[in-house]
Amino acid sequence: MGIESSKFTESEVDSDELEGHYGYRIMKLLENGSGMRAGLRVYEDFIVAVDDLIVEEEEERIPEYLKEKTGQQVKLVVWNCLDEEEREVVLVVNKPTKDMGYLGVIVRYESLFQAAEYSWHVISVVPNSPADEVGLMPQSDYIVGTPSVAFRSYDTLPQLVYDAAHLQNPLDLMVWSKATGKVRLISVEPEITEEGTPLLGCELAKGLLHQLPRRNTSKTLTRYIKQAETTETPNTLDSEESNESSTKDTTYSNSIDTTNEEFYDTRSPSSFEARNLEQVSDIVEPSRQSFDSQRTKSGSTTFNKNT
Repeated sequence: MGIESSKFTESEVDSDELEGHYGYRIMKLLENGSGMRAGLRVYEDFIVAVDDLIVEEEEERIPEYLKEKTGQQVKLVVWNCLDEEEREVVLVVNKPTKDMGYLGVIVRYESLFQAAEYSWHVISVVPNSPADEVGLMPQSDYIVGTPSVAFRSYDTLPQLVYDAAHLQNPLDLMVWSKATGKVRLISVEPEITEEGTPLLGCELAKGLLHQLPRRNTSKTLTRYIKQAETTETPNTLDSEESNESSTKDTTYSNSIDTTNEEFYDTRSPSSFEARNLEQVSDIVEPSRQSFDSQRTKSGSTTFNKNT
């Protein structure tokens, strides 16, 4: 990805070429850290290389390398999943403290493939509902994950809402705004009906037409064309109607007075009691040996430990 030893040679990488490649996704920027000062972006950015060290090839060496570079500049190769291209970021390695690691970021080791595919678009918000109280904005906001994990499945959010409602716990969510082009965190407390149905108080939509807007419009168009080419053309009117029904974007209503049971996992209510919300993860990391830095239960990595 822009450096000689990388498997990638172009600054713009086709999404199909990303399958099987990994990097450090930025999950949080620590206040006044090098990552924040350098303009790294939460959720969107992946660190794929540090100087000549490729993350997916030499992950275990990176903490020790950053320790050696304390107080010096390093060059990060950063891939952005909305721009769908890479850039170089130069920053100074922090001297670690108990609150601040080498780069001033918390990251998660993730695949670059389909990194921004599984978002929920907020279509409408019911006044005075939980969604309204935390400031979710219709048409502009996209729910993309939690503070510890970006969604890699459409099933994750419904399960989180279900668990939070029945456990009467607040649910922390990561929201990307089209208005600001940035991520913010919200803490919402889902309500629950007498029938046991969890409610956020907003209408959510998923699918091709409701994905996060890409800044690189030429790549977006190419991706849409490829998907259209893989769709079989029906031969009859009946099959045409059936195909339209099965492939159209799906909108789920989750308002105060209107609910759609399909939005929620239909498992028995007793199953939620043993679940820990922080462990609800749709990402299975590859089997690999962790390097000597702190890993949270969710799989996030923070460069906060002096190795």
